[in-house]
Amino acid sequence: MSLWLQAVLENFASGDYENLRANLMPMAPIPIPQCMMRELSFGERCCRDVEKDRLFPIRFIWLMEAHEQRMFELEPTRSSYLHPEELLDHWNRASSDPEYMKSLEVSGCQFDFFEKAIKVEDMGWIYIGEQFIEDFLQVEAALGFVIRFPDPLNKEGKPAFQAERLRRKEEQKTDTSCPAISEWWDEDEFHQFYRDQIETAEKIKVLDAEKQNRAEWRGQIWRKSDIPVIWTQAITKGVSGFINRDHWHAKFSLSGHDLHIDHVSLLAGFITISCREYRIFVDQNEATRGGGFTHKDGGGTNLRNFPLSYVVGDYLIYADNPLQSWQRLEIGKLDYPDALSVWKLEKLGKGII
Repeated sequence: MSLWLQAVLENFASGDYENLRANLMPMAPIPIPQCMMRELSFGERCCRDVEKDRLFPIRFIWLMEAHEQRMFELEPTRSSYLHPEELLDHWNRASSDPEYMKSLEVSGCQFDFFEKAIKVEDMGWIYIGEQFIEDFLQVEAALGFVIRFPDPLNKEGKPAFQAERLRRKEEQKTDTSCPAISEWWDEDEFHQFYRDQIETAEKIKVLDAEKQNRAEWRGQIWRKSDIPVIWTQAITKGVSGFINRDHWHAKFSLSGHDLHIDHVSLLAGFITISCREYRIFVDQNEATRGGGFTHKDGGGTNLRNFPLSYVVGDYLIYADNPLQSWQRLEIGKLDYPDALSVWKLEKLGKGII
């Protein structure tokens, strides 16, 4: 057992979730998905008494299971006793059916619908959260490995959430709502927009350095929302299949408006210019775009409308990094999957009417 893993297990046993989040996870020898930080934050808030309210770190267990299956080609083991699809089914049914919830409570379960968590007897509190399936897939994506679960018809097991995987795959193939066109990746057009007008937007000022969930922007106070921004790699004619182009997009709703956000990546030019750009569409109309280009060594950066910021109703869309690094481009991989976030207006700042 590595010293890091030993320290992690000791901290889970003692309930020191803050030390896990702030100190141990950042030095992990394997990639740590952002959803694990949310799980640990839940533990800090709600699992302070390890004797009565212990956290059952299911996302960490998924990560260890994926790591072991990937490294040692093990058969499905550790997480087989708590299948994520079955757990989510229990949660969804209990959320909508009071009688079913009572039957689970009789068997020892407890529910916290505000924090979105379920306590299972002899295990502890399991954080379901806002995006349980996405969290599971995020763990797999962090290690680049599909976790297998026991299947009586297949010794090697099978993946969880296969219907959701198929839906996303088909959506990528048939999504005609994406406005992207291959001209977005045209080097000349890109440079024409970003070369001469270097305009940088106002950065947010984080008010809580530890939690990073409250900030001031343009004299107003904003709180980071739980609205998930789920990025999927897009299949785009004239883009997909090229080793120097990538395209990701996300869709969600804010204040009654449909939003579609594209992220464009391009490596171009004889001396390799790195181009990155966001485009925001509101109700199918382009609202803003922001990004820039830089030489591969990071010098000579031209930015326009970046950091990216756009207000929709009481919400602020903000990004101070591209999804993919300026210095390199790995097709199909996001270096900063949480670079773009959604903030909710909390209150007016001092002196603002």
